[in-house]
Amino acid sequence: MQRSCWSFLMVVAGLVTSLVLAMGSQDFPTTGTATAWQDGKQQLETGPQENEKPKTLPMNQDSIGRRDYMRVKLMFTQNIIEGLTMKNFETIRQAGEEIRTVTEGAAWNAVDSDEYRFQSREFQRSVESLIKAAETGNIEATTLRFFGMTTKCVDCHEHLRMRADF
Repeated sequence: MQRSCWSFLMVVAGLVTSLVLAMGSQDFPTTGTATAWQDGKQQLETGPQENEKPKTLPMNQDSIGRRDYMRVKLMFTQNIIEGLTMKNFETIRQAGEEIRTVTEGAAWNAVDSDEYRFQSREFQRSVESLIKAAETGNIEATTLRFFGMTTKCVDCHEHLRMRADF
């Protein structure tokens, strides 16, 4: 069981890294905290190690805005992977809470459809499950919940790719 979880984790880490690289990383921090959801914009406060002002990402509903929005989610997903590999449950929990914050923002509702709302709720439930597992300190349960969260993420993206209006 433990060997298969770590093998899966390494595959997911590679996939997330590939996604981030494919989306480009210019002017986008690799660590930070999502805060200040207002007026359709998202502020990223970077950690104290960086000597720059918070970044503002456009959170409109065009494809560029959605891509930036997903970058925020990917950034926190990378933090979860780091937490899993280092067995740092506080990092995992914090990143899960940041993803929860992202999914509560108005820009999260990319499409007005019953199926999208269902997929979105399933993803949000999987994030909650991940946070609770991280609080238990059980690496196997937390890794499995991360797998579930990743699966829900892919399911939703698959639904959106099949839509003609997205």
